[in-house]
Amino acid sequence: MELFNYLLKSSACLVLFFAFYLLVLSRFTFFKINRFYLLGTLLLSFSIPTLHFTIEKSVPRQVMPISQIAVPSDFIAATDVSPSILPTGGLMETEKVFNWIAALPYLYMSVVIGLIIMAIWRLIVLFRYTRRNTKMVNGLKLLHKTEGFTNCSFFSYVFVDEKGLTKAEFEILLKHEKVHAEQYHSADKIIMMFAKAVL
Repeated sequence: MELFNYLLKSSACLVLFFAFYLLVLSRFTFFKINRFYLLGTLLLSFSIPTLHFTIEKSVPRQVMPISQIAVPSDFIAATDVSPSILPTGGLMETEKVFNWIAALPYLYMSVVIGLIIMAIWRLIVLFRYTRRNTKMVNGLKLLHKTEGFTNCSFFSYVFVDEKGLTKAEFEILLKHEKVHAEQYHSADKIIMMFAKAVL
């Protein structure tokens, strides 16, 4: 249960940080600041629940003599009961009930493992495409792709479907994807994939 409390607190922190991002920061075009805010708050969301603060308050102790403590007489009479005897004749049958609370950690771990396997599978599919013939343009490795994930980048690899693009649009796309490659935005996406799996 301690793990669930930790994950709940981490998720709550992340929701608050992301709500602030949506309400305030998403309107601005300070992309580097927004990026560091999102990655930093992800790290903070995992570390804040580990912090424990204790507030100690000293209260003066009052000692009352036993002679001043009043005990009602009906209370004494109610506690003076002879122990009850269980009927003999065999053991009592207990009904076995499935404990859902005890099963939650196993259910949670199976979902996390499933999501991590899906994330790894996506990365494997991306790496398979990177083995194909590439064309170098402005430091980027272009891969022609007509279905699935197109017009996107993964580190220095750019998956492009040039059919619907003019030459000017193609140049803009390459400039855009080069910024993603130079700033390692793909690493951010991998971090987020695994954070989503854990949370």
